[in-house]
Amino acid sequence: MHNSNFPKVTNNRPILRGRDIKRYGYEWAGLYIIATFPSRNYNIENYPAVKKYLLSFADKTLREAGYDWVADNHLAEFCMQKLSQTGEFIVIDGKRIRIGSSDEKARKKTSNKWFETQDSISYWV
Repeated sequence: MHNSNFPKVTNNRPILRGRDIKRYGYEWAGLYIIATFPSRNYNIENYPAVKKYLLSFADKTLREAGYDWVADNHLAEFCMQKLSQTGEFIVIDGKRIRIGSSDEKARKKTSNKWFETQDSISYWV
């Protein structure tokens, strides 16, 4: 996320990408990452700029797929279903939401307690 589009808030951290690192220093591109660590218990309602920014992605995706009626009237419901850990299809007003060539589904059901981790991961050294 570029800093000109987004105000500095407490859960917003500067980030360096690999291409920003030079031989004897770095050239910061003015980018930030949103830190959403569950253990911090952030309430999205306390960060309206973050909420608006994140919802804009769902809004844009839905409109590009022809779901203006969902973007206009059911955006929060769509996002809540999408983020729920059920693995079920997204259904709004009795209609399955299809974006691209597949029906939209919620995050898959796992035993993980952390939002960030979906699959078992390994680190190779």
